[in-house]
Amino acid sequence: MRPPRRESVERALPGYEIGGPLGQGGFGVVLSGRHRQLGRSVAIKILDVDGGTDSDADVEVRRRFAAEARVLARLDHPHVVAIYDYLEHDDLRIIVMEQLTGGSLSQRLRATSPRQACAVGLCVAEALGAAHQVGVLHRDIKPANILFTGSSLVKVADFGIAKIVTESTSVTSGLVGTLPYMAPEQFGEGGLGPATDLYALGVTLYELFERHRPSGPVTTPGALVHWHLAGRPAPLVEAPAPVAGVVLRALAKDPAQRHPSARAFALDLAAAAAQTFGPGWLADCGIPVRLDDEVVDAARAAPPPALPPTAFPPTAAQWPASPPPAQPPPAQPPLTASTAPTPPPPPGVPAWTPPVPPAGAVPGSRGSGIAIGPPYRGSRGLGRLDRRRAVALATAVIVVVGTGLGLLFSWPDDSSGRRLAGDEAATATAAPSPWQPSGKSGGTLKLVASGGDCDSWDPGLTYLAPCWSMQRLVSRTLLTYRAEAGTAGTELVPDLAAAMPERVDGVTWKVRIRAGLMFQDGSVIRAADVKYAIARGYDQALVIRGAPGYFSEVLRQLPAEFAGPRDEPLAEFTSIDTPDETTLVFHLREPFDDFPYLLTLPQTAPIPARADVVTSEAGSGYDATRLVSSGPYQVESYTAAKSISFVRNPRWVAATDPNRAALPDQITVAFDVPTDEIDADLISGAYDADISGGSVGASTAAAIAAHPDLKARSEVTVLPYLNYLAVVTTQRPFDNEHCRRAVAWAVDRARQSSLRGYDAFGGTGAAGLLPPALAGYTGSSAFPSDGLRGDLDRARDELTACGHPDGFATTLSVPDRAADVKAAESIQDDLGKIGIKVTLKTYATGDFYDTLGAPDRVRASGIGLALTNWGPDWPSGYAFFHQIVDGRQIRQQGNFNISELDDRAVNDALDVAAARSDPEHPEAAADSWARVDQLVQQTAALVPLVHRRAQVLFSERLTNVYLNLGFNASYDVANLGVRPG
Repeated sequence: MRPPRRESVERALPGYEIGGPLGQGGFGVVLSGRHRQLGRSVAIKILDVDGGTDSDADVEVRRRFAAEARVLARLDHPHVVAIYDYLEHDDLRIIVMEQLTGGSLSQRLRATSPRQACAVGLCVAEALGAAHQVGVLHRDIKPANILFTGSSLVKVADFGIAKIVTESTSVTSGLVGTLPYMAPEQFGEGGLGPATDLYALGVTLYELFERHRPSGPVTTPGALVHWHLAGRPAPLVEAPAPVAGVVLRALAKDPAQRHPSARAFALDLAAAAAQTFGPGWLADCGIPVRLDDEVVDAARAAPPPALPPTAFPPTAAQWPASPPPAQPPPAQPPLTASTAPTPPPPPGVPAWTPPVPPAGAVPGSRGSGIAIGPPYRGSRGLGRLDRRRAVALATAVIVVVGTGLGLLFSWPDDSSGRRLAGDEAATATAAPSPWQPSGKSGGTLKLVASGGDCDSWDPGLTYLAPCWSMQRLVSRTLLTYRAEAGTAGTELVPDLAAAMPERVDGVTWKVRIRAGLMFQDGSVIRAADVKYAIARGYDQALVIRGAPGYFSEVLRQLPAEFAGPRDEPLAEFTSIDTPDETTLVFHLREPFDDFPYLLTLPQTAPIPARADVVTSEAGSGYDATRLVSSGPYQVESYTAAKSISFVRNPRWVAATDPNRAALPDQITVAFDVPTDEIDADLISGAYDADISGGSVGASTAAAIAAHPDLKARSEVTVLPYLNYLAVVTTQRPFDNEHCRRAVAWAVDRARQSSLRGYDAFGGTGAAGLLPPALAGYTGSSAFPSDGLRGDLDRARDELTACGHPDGFATTLSVPDRAADVKAAESIQDDLGKIGIKVTLKTYATGDFYDTLGAPDRVRASGIGLALTNWGPDWPSGYAFFHQIVDGRQIRQQGNFNISELDDRAVNDALDVAAARSDPEHPEAAADSWARVDQLVQQTAALVPLVHRRAQVLFSERLTNVYLNLGFNASYDVANLGVRPG
């Protein structure tokens, strides 16, 4: 096949920038590419059929090329290479798939440790299990087809991206595969099944451990065929004995003697590795994995389930087969002419029949028997081909929001709107259609904020999720979250940065920003502007107002006298170097794997020093009226607590920003609309959406249930926020743990849910602290009661133990929002039943943290309890817990550990969990975060009340509606649009 002309490829893929070649082979070429809107790097595999013939060979090449696209489109699994699109244009056949930068296993053979080899084996087995589940046999597993992402995530591909078809894929017309890895049955007639792929995986693992194939020096085609049929592998010397047994079983000549399924193989290998390396081996091996829960349990030395064996080959009725218990490898008899080759299946025994997934099941999801991942890493329901094609056709990325688990859930009743999220007991279903995807620009987007004005429009000071989302209109951060709903919205992508950050070593990260970007005044954005913005976080005028303190905590220690770039030369801020106009080098105190998440914070948005004004009285003068935009919009007008208006920034260039569609010509936000009028305004279309994400009232919910037109533009979502009761451990008598425990036992959490109307959305009280979307969530309570309604008898016992059998008096601080006041009154009633007399003290919402953020002020006010809420600054246990329970983070100003909890066991557990955290694989630390949750609950310093839910309503003219989980399920304002008229 001749290479296609570049102009032909560009015509076929107008939405992509076409790069240079990645590989070339008998099927054509693979080019690099980049999606213009999404900024996603892709591999573009091209077959040029012009000039081809109708010979059997050429027809077979075209058939197999199209078949590869169909096969990959049926699979949606984290260990299978993702396909984004397939098209036929003129004489071209094109597959667009993810670009993998970590090389292949064949390139890592000599650098792979035994533990890593086992982890790779588990990943490949998981991928094969997903393929087998939808009726696909790979037939060509080998090191060259096992690829890695830049973070070493294993991906199984049909052909290596960098080196396509460089080995013979057949020796005679009917044989498909690579000779050194082909199973004996591949040389006969029929009889292929899952065990065929497991044989090739066994050869691959043998090669990983021994650094040579089990066939030894045999290389000629005839000799290889003979070896597969009659040869015997030498004993494994480098592999531990339990693991060697699993590998040798996979190499059995008779498929019936191999594992009956990929899952059975994975369970066996996981248990063998745990027996050899200990229960923590998987987390420590350096290879990220996405495994079935039972395989993970086996890897932690939990015994695999005892399930009945299945005969080979399975019939359609038998498949999918349940694996047998782990068994030692069968002894192999001496190979003779009568035992070596495997004959075709006898009459009456069918060849392997692809399974039929259960009705309604999503391939690769738990509904079809394959668990593909923990929170934030699941399937989103649609096949990759259909979903990615829809994305490519839209100007902006538009999908309906999923849950934090990345799954859309079914509900027992759909009377009150489209359900977009559910609780932990719900079941997976396919994703609904997107709400009005559109690339239409123009018009005015009219928003209302039921939560009032932002805490600040200074990107270095604001700390509310809807405000972070609105900051995207005027501020570009180093990284951001992918502009999609569901789990995809938690994926980090470059924004101001030209590419993802480079980890130079454990404590050094390098980021290069896009060259030539401008502020709204026409000045060029430089790396020094980003450095200046981050350095502002050391200014006490901002710190005392609650500016996020992450950078000052993780960056290299500075002299105590450094007080921010207004008072000190920026050159003295040595935690960040800027060797040139576009490069930032971050120096950390110690390794911190969550560091890339910090680069999404508004604090990394560039600020020109000339525009920055800070006064000790006001804290920050760099607010909406002085803000210099780096985003698609700029502030036109602003009246505090009343409204703000944005118009287009003429210096913003869409081609440099794949994360923001920026469709409306103008965006207005009203802050002073009475909350009891907002629902009516949304129904009438006076406003397009409530940017604060507030839930509609009960009467509006009833109207939604009764009117299909309203139901169509209403969505129910579970938000990653926890409403909780903070118990101040330094305020007597709550310095006594038993007094705190009395509160925890007495509070009726179920009533907290019903008061907020969550019962109508399937809500209940919160058992634990972690939101269901985060890795580590277990739904387990340290203070269990019937229906989470409290246990007054146990509460009274705790009062006696703390020396106050008749109760005591305390003050409960609460924001002045009506819903919060009702929740506080319920707590007041609960505690009154056991003799605790509670006085409510309300604060204006905007002033609430001014008091609670200063421990001395809390104690002086006599506050013993505080009704508050929290959501993670990024989707991890660290971001959820760090600020609110780490005793080392208690600050005299800008404090978020309201309980002033300083418990050594909790602090130590936080350190352990943080050390195991990985942004790409949050499940790696799930158990550790679950332990933190339990330890904090046991202190009774934080009493979980409810995980927040909302039923949101938006106008019928709003387009591109989804909530971005990266911003705590806020509307992605930068991608909303409006229909004309």
